[in-house]
Amino acid sequence: MICWNSKFDSYVKTLKDGNERIIAVEINSSPKRICLINCYLPTSGYSDTAVKYQDNLDLLEIIIQKYCESHQIILVGDMNATMLLSRRNDSDRRFRSFIDKHKLGTLANMGTAPTYQHGKGSSQIDYIFSHTVDNLLELEICHQHPTNTSSHVPVVGKIKATLSLTCAKSIKPPERRRNLWKDCDIEAYQSTLSNSQIPIIERPDQIKTFIDQLNGNILAAAKIAVPSKKIRLKGPKWKASPALRQLLVKGNLIHKNWIQYGRPTVNHPIIEERRSIKRRIRSQQRQDMACERKQFYNQIVESGKSTNFYKLIRRGLSNTISKPQGFMNEGQLILDLDKQSKGFARFYEDLAVPKQLEQFDSDYHENTQFNLELIRKIVLENKDTFSPITPDEVKSAIYKLNNNKSSDEYGICAEHLKLASSTIFNVLSVLFNAIIEHCYIPLQFLSGIITPVHKKGKDATDFGSYRGITVSYTIGKVFEHVILDRIEDRLPLDQSSLQFGFTKHISILLAALLINECIVEAKEFNLPLFIAFLDSQRAFDVVDHPSLKCKLFLNGICCKIWNVIDTWYTNLTSRVKWCGRLSDNFPIKQGVRQGGILSTGLYKTYINDLLKTLERNRLGMHIGTTYIGCPTVADDIALVANSATDLQLMLNVANSYAKP
Repeated sequence: MICWNSKFDSYVKTLKDGNERIIAVEINSSPKRICLINCYLPTSGYSDTAVKYQDNLDLLEIIIQKYCESHQIILVGDMNATMLLSRRNDSDRRFRSFIDKHKLGTLANMGTAPTYQHGKGSSQIDYIFSHTVDNLLELEICHQHPTNTSSHVPVVGKIKATLSLTCAKSIKPPERRRNLWKDCDIEAYQSTLSNSQIPIIERPDQIKTFIDQLNGNILAAAKIAVPSKKIRLKGPKWKASPALRQLLVKGNLIHKNWIQYGRPTVNHPIIEERRSIKRRIRSQQRQDMACERKQFYNQIVESGKSTNFYKLIRRGLSNTISKPQGFMNEGQLILDLDKQSKGFARFYEDLAVPKQLEQFDSDYHENTQFNLELIRKIVLENKDTFSPITPDEVKSAIYKLNNNKSSDEYGICAEHLKLASSTIFNVLSVLFNAIIEHCYIPLQFLSGIITPVHKKGKDATDFGSYRGITVSYTIGKVFEHVILDRIEDRLPLDQSSLQFGFTKHISILLAALLINECIVEAKEFNLPLFIAFLDSQRAFDVVDHPSLKCKLFLNGICCKIWNVIDTWYTNLTSRVKWCGRLSDNFPIKQGVRQGGILSTGLYKTYINDLLKTLERNRLGMHIGTTYIGCPTVADDIALVANSATDLQLMLNVANSYAKP
């Protein structure tokens, strides 16, 4: 962490370079700007320490080489290695070689004083280095303060620099604020929005213009009626218990005695007293934390409030760093965050383009394309009337959005719409009807931001180990809900009774129950039992758009809605957000968005033919006359049979559906 007084904000700019262990800022000084790098290098004692330590040194080298010509380099932090020749482990050798290579130095008066106490020993591992040692005016290793229970002591340095505004003024990032919806002045909010005029949309190009105006009106109303507070990093709300306060007072007294004895380091009784009181302070801190946890658990049991239960879940979430230091791509380690973001974008863009692999069924593909063009002609010639979307449908769709979710890229969230007056329902109904009538999907609806989420147990340095969750436009989600309500009874029209995923009022546990019943049946009647579990690789990401559109039409979806979905999924785009970096847009030519409202219904329609084929051919196990051969949860299918032949036939059918 690098902190500075807010009055210096115009002189300091955070640099994009670094990772979770290395951060850097630029200080606008003259005659030369300063690049201040703070790092916490990996500690020794682990099997992968050497690799991680070298990775961080490589990243430091990249930063130093990038700024050394134009800036004065100052490197500070916990190096977890020493410059003293008395210690010579692998990290020490690597670190000393790195410092020598880049001609970094520190003041001679630093001496050999330790900065870290560990057990009965000590070491010097915290440093301040600079390319120009003359600019380091002072350097001091502080003494251990009695209230400092850390094993480290501060290292204080002073540098000579003249701040200058002649250099490029730093661009402050936009202040992050959180709306306090509980304190919203609903009357003022609705009154402001009620001034929004119901639009008259006669041409497709008016749709995008109106959406921009609507976004502005919603945000302006929220600014007037909804208080907000700045999002700040908060430390733990910790308060010392009476027992701990007594120990701290005693530790203070022992520390003063240690100073009076001349700060001895060996062969003195006061040294053991200091170690003992520090151990007792740490022990009391752990006891206080255990007591606080126990009180919290009792509070959950006694109160029965769900809010306390969710607090417990959040406490149990892992606090470990999920983002790796770098990613491997074609044998190269990528450490730069901008390059990582571009790497993710290339990965998801490649995933969104259909591939003609060895098992590619070109005949099926050509037939599907022919059918799709034929369907488009039928839809264009269709003269069926469309029942307009009503304000009540919009209201129902809005209230299906989840609260307390992040805002979209335009700053709008569910609460903006839920607390709006009835005017917004009328406005959106007119907007949605215009979209369907003109079959024009605005850019805001087409674009989505993909956030890579690491899959548990997968290699964190591989782009393919991250699931892409898409955040889309909030008003676009309302439109998806309205469309889904209109077509839900036809997604799919004849759904397999063995599909337990994404199905209302049906628990996915029923799939496990059926498999358990199969096991019981096989044991009771002494029957052989064969089970194969299929998990489609990146199932949502590789849905074939032409096949999906044909299946939707055959399910009897209204022609105007089908035309909207066809246009929508022909022009989809996405971009990747990674560590605050946004990639460029890229087209989505296959797949349904993970996190999309329509995606679950569309995927069920896409996979339903496979389940119905197995059922029609009676392939797999029966209990009595009831077919239960393929219990399914979304894209996870269990093939259950009483013979190896039946199971192989089922696998053959599944394989034929897996061909692009």
